[in-house]
Amino acid sequence: MGIFYIHKGIGCGVYFSNYQAKLPIKTKLSEASELVIWGRRKHEQGRLPFGGCVNFSEINSEEWSAWFPRAVIIPASCFVEQDIEGQSKCFNLTEGKWMQALLVKINTERRVYIVTIKPNTKNRIFERWPRILSKQTDFNIKNQSQALY
Repeated sequence: MGIFYIHKGIGCGVYFSNYQAKLPIKTKLSEASELVIWGRRKHEQGRLPFGGCVNFSEINSEEWSAWFPRAVIIPASCFVEQDIEGQSKCFNLTEGKWMQALLVKINTERRVYIVTIKPNTKNRIFERWPRILSKQTDFNIKNQSQALY
């Protein structure tokens, strides 16, 4: 998966495979974004889960609750996903839409994971799909301390 975004006026693009990949996150729509390490690769030290995504059905699980999950949004311009045949395709996010992510931490280690869902029938050629939110969307995370207004 690849994510393209604008951070502090500069256009950036990162793929999860890049070990230095960071994503901009917001906990409130009105605040400035902050760059956080995107997931964990198999060669990286740490205690947080491997990978760069978490399935929406798992975000309230005991496994993820051990890392103090917090719903955040990624103000991306577009994302790239690979289909089941290995072809990559770019999808633009319209104004007022964001990707949902989960910020987790243990001690001083902090990482962000893209929340994914099963694709709709139209996009079934993809194995996963980022959960796209708008201002009115329910984040559906237990004990969420701050809503995104």
